[in-house]
Amino acid sequence: ADLSNRFFRIVSLYDYDETGQRSAGEMKDKYEIEPIFFTNGEDGTIDYGGKDATDIAKNRGRLTAEHVVKHILNDSK
Repeated sequence: ADLSNRFFRIVSLYDYDETGQRSAGEMKDKYEIEPIFFTNGEDGTIDYGGKDATDIAKNRGRLTAEHVVKHILNDSK
């Protein structure tokens, strides 16, 4: 089943490295899936304190991880 028929927004979450950025770009080009990243401070980006929500929760706490996810999703609209 086509996910776009079931969900109003579909995002991909890859690591913020060369491979992740390339893979996210391919998903966007092929399936029009919006990429989001937990950036690490490189290239002037925000350092979220982890490469994914699990890392952020472990390093900074579950509530911070939830806040970061909501922040990234809202900023990427």
